[in-house]
Amino acid sequence: MKAALHAVEYSCYSSLHERKLRQANGNHQWEKREVKADPTAKMVEKSEPVFPWLRKHLVSLVKQAFRFGMVGILNTVLTLFIIWFLYAILHMGYYGANAIGYLAGFINSFYWNKNWTFKSGGRPIPELALFILVFGISYGIQVVVLWFFMDLLNVGIVVSQGISMCAYTAVNFLGNRYLTFREGLTDAD
Repeated sequence: MKAALHAVEYSCYSSLHERKLRQANGNHQWEKREVKADPTAKMVEKSEPVFPWLRKHLVSLVKQAFRFGMVGILNTVLTLFIIWFLYAILHMGYYGANAIGYLAGFINSFYWNKNWTFKSGGRPIPELALFILVFGISYGIQVVVLWFFMDLLNVGIVVSQGISMCAYTAVNFLGNRYLTFREGLTDAD
């Protein structure tokens, strides 16, 4: 919205001389007068954030976390579909179908996280090695969290699995963001 062409200004005094006269008489009445405003002026100045780099970093982090989640959902659907197709339609053994389904999900995850989630321009072979390392660390932490909640705290299997999967996802996301695909940080941040 453009600035108003006229503004109303309330003032106790219209001039220094009038101010002195009113002060001497004890007459302090408010007067209303119109003031022309600058039509190019902004009505409300937008303040700059104190730490603009922090806001930019957080926006990038949220976008990447959302994309990471979308890739995770795609991987789950793809993996389950491949396992079902190989097992139910082609009558492959469960373990073989499971291995092929997870391998397809792993390859799909690497491709989409490299090219879409983190937009990394790094070399694929070193990134693949780091991707496998981050997966191993994430899985190891997931197993420890699962053991902690199941065996030490005696929490039910569904809740324990849910908590341990959240731990896996968080560690996997941060590991891939800051270790595996760190080449993409300069573009995303």
